[in-house]
Amino acid sequence: MGWKVIPDEFSIDDIGARLLANLAKGIYNHEAVLREYVQNACDAYRVLEALDGGVPDHEAIRIEIEDEKTISIQDNGIGMDLSDVKKAKRIAVSNKTDADDMIGFRGIGIWAGFQACETLELVTTKKGNENRYKLEINFSEILKHVDENINIKQLLDGRFHIREEKAAADEHYTHVRLRGLLGDYRHLGQQEEVQRIVSQTLPCKIDPTFIFKVQLEAFLDGLVGYEEYSILVDGGEVYKSFPNNVKTFNTTDLVRDNEEIGKVWWATGTKSLITDDRQFQYRKFRLRVRNFAVGGFGIYGEENASGLGIVDMQDLKSVSNLNWHVGEIYITNPEIRPDTPRNQLELDSLSRRAIESIRSFYADRIAESKALSELWTRGESSKIDVKMHKRIFARPDRLDVAVRAEEMNVPGFDFHSLHGFDPKRYSVHVNGPWCITFEFEDGEACGIDFEQYH
Repeated sequence: MGWKVIPDEFSIDDIGARLLANLAKGIYNHEAVLREYVQNACDAYRVLEALDGGVPDHEAIRIEIEDEKTISIQDNGIGMDLSDVKKAKRIAVSNKTDADDMIGFRGIGIWAGFQACETLELVTTKKGNENRYKLEINFSEILKHVDENINIKQLLDGRFHIREEKAAADEHYTHVRLRGLLGDYRHLGQQEEVQRIVSQTLPCKIDPTFIFKVQLEAFLDGLVGYEEYSILVDGGEVYKSFPNNVKTFNTTDLVRDNEEIGKVWWATGTKSLITDDRQFQYRKFRLRVRNFAVGGFGIYGEENASGLGIVDMQDLKSVSNLNWHVGEIYITNPEIRPDTPRNQLELDSLSRRAIESIRSFYADRIAESKALSELWTRGESSKIDVKMHKRIFARPDRLDVAVRAEEMNVPGFDFHSLHGFDPKRYSVHVNGPWCITFEFEDGEACGIDFEQYH
């Protein structure tokens, strides 16, 4: 006789309370908790935009530090009705109808703060709905019983409440409040730390004082899926800020095996960049998916590639030369996704090719900055064709005695000014696509660079 099928099915008793603890442990630090709630706010605006055809410019994501143990995040997006609120309390079930087109797609949702605070409060009303709803979840009570031998329904029942009251029909918002921040999550009760997280990791707007703001905005306008929002911390808007001691702005596509991985912008200085910590500036490159940062600065920039799980094991030498640059790598291929805590990309075959492409890009940037550094400081560089050395040095020699930019307008130099730079920048030809670019300040040349300029 063959095997006989015995009918059976999962019940709530088959899902123990400890599952919730296992889902939460080790996934989110304080940065990631804030990011998850801001992601939900962004998604609320996206749904509103789809319904109304746009989000008014004045709308923002507002983060308020109410006291040292309480932080709130509010948006004026689509909001929720009762059905949405009931769905919001689900665990590891996405409430979004088109998961691929949403930023937060794994269904963690409001449970991101499970181990971060004692109580979560969500107040919301949906556009056109006559009621507002309040969902309160007592995380601290749940945590007290999470290791007991009970099913997950017994763990949660009685430890959350939904209430309603009347609301104006024209209101629409969601206001999430984390009360009683715990342990390391109390960093979210510090204004400067929250500002840093917003500036460096979240989809806020670009600092209006950035020297290449116009060029950067033109680049970002062409990015499919790029989004940015006004994000306010205690009423003040926070921006992405970049060092201004940069001289050139560049963009490129990341392509591997004829498949687009992403797009990159970067700005380069004539030495290691100086950052203003008060503005939360950084050097190197940030990896972004839908304008949310993945990993840290210079992700995948390790000298040795052996721990990255990739096929192309090319090592990177002199990685400190990446400090000459600042920029962002935007993943544009929708099949490439970050892992749940957004520490890195999910390690599938396409992501491996993306990592290889990123490291190849880094190698090119290192070679450029290293070559220029060698040439200026040692008078030679193995990275720059020796046939060009004489032509290169003829130009700086001329720059040393010039007191006006126009004095570089001599036969063979193809002297001309470059468009879109403030302060004004100039170029003289060296060979092929290679040029020396520079500025003039107080009768002296400065910001000298050797680059391919198109």
